[in-house]
Amino acid sequence: MPSDLRDAAARAALPVAVFFAVTVEMAPVGAVSTIARDLGAGVERVALGSTAYAAATAVVAVPGALLLRAAPLRRAVVVAGAVFAAAAALSVAAADLPAFLVTRALTGVAHGCFFPLALALAARSSGRPERAVAHVLLGNAGALALGVPVVEALSTWSWRVPLLVAAVAVALAAAGAPPERVRAAAADGRAGGAPPGAVLALAAAFALALAGHFTFYTFLTPLAESASSSATAALGAYGVAVVVAALVAGPLSGRSRLPRACAVAAVEGVLLAALAATGAPVAVVAAGVVAGLCFGLLPALVQSEMLAIAGDRATLASAVAVVAFNVGIAAGAALGGAASSRGPGAPPLLGGALLVAAAVAIAACAVVQRPARRSPGHGSPGHAGGGVPAVPGRWGAPARDGDGARRLVRRGG
Repeated sequence: MPSDLRDAAARAALPVAVFFAVTVEMAPVGAVSTIARDLGAGVERVALGSTAYAAATAVVAVPGALLLRAAPLRRAVVVAGAVFAAAAALSVAAADLPAFLVTRALTGVAHGCFFPLALALAARSSGRPERAVAHVLLGNAGALALGVPVVEALSTWSWRVPLLVAAVAVALAAAGAPPERVRAAAADGRAGGAPPGAVLALAAAFALALAGHFTFYTFLTPLAESASSSATAALGAYGVAVVVAALVAGPLSGRSRLPRACAVAAVEGVLLAALAATGAPVAVVAAGVVAGLCFGLLPALVQSEMLAIAGDRATLASAVAVVAFNVGIAAGAALGGAASSRGPGAPPLLGGALLVAAAVAIAACAVVQRPARRSPGHGSPGHAGGGVPAVPGRWGAPARDGDGARRLVRRGG
């Protein structure tokens, strides 16, 4: 295979693997009625499979990252992808509800290990980590816009076959993952870096923003129906907007990530509150577009910043982001459900308030980090100048991994 083609295949491997992994994760939500009929169980009981999946992912992500932090990163991604495929295949083969719930939880465990590893490898396999992370997250956006609807459409024929194909595709794509360009070094000192608390605070703000987003998005269909709007149009507009935003998230993640993330959360929050006040059909579709654009941008901006300030604990930072993501989704769904009893306008109003609060929290994180970025003799935390994350070093320490690493830093990635 020519080297250019081989390099292109390696760059595409992680986004493709994430595309199919998120498809495996989210598709059963859309196909829940078909799965329930096939397993002879109620829809509400089958839906517990998604709850078990998300809970297992959130619980395992950080301990898994700690256990795997000493493993060669690319090898860990390949193994985690294979384990994910095997667990997902078991869930596809489930003959009854108990087997389905157990195997979905096992798949969530594998997801909790695979996703942080994939993001960390993306950051370490590229001279521009922020663009590489956004590139991988494009697979997530593509799954929501394309993978999940395709599986849902095919589920009337069979829900098992498309999910099995997606599971196998995760393992195959992970096997083609790129190598690390620079390995993290055990550098001493803490010069120019942020403490772990900075990552945790940003993760908490991220979870709050996602809770606000999913308070609205989880109930977008009933909101559209109550406004005599087309739920299909609203969901379709949302999916397209997510993909469009994900395509431009990489260039936008090069610098000023936290101010931009603050603006994104604030804009979505204000517009969702305005939607709650109007409830017009066109406003519902417009809100779907705005929410999709914001959701396509926010994860790339925040997670790139978390990886940038985490240093050689990029895998652990990715795991914290995965926990924040799943906590935000679960909290948003629960809060939206509680608010929906007060009327269809209540979820977007509550979601908007949470997003504005998240914008304030992200702004506070940016203000707290600013003195560290401007301290004498230090660059931005984990950065190589110009807002581009440097080669990973210790959490809060610069990289020292030989001449190759220093050359990457001098080029600005």
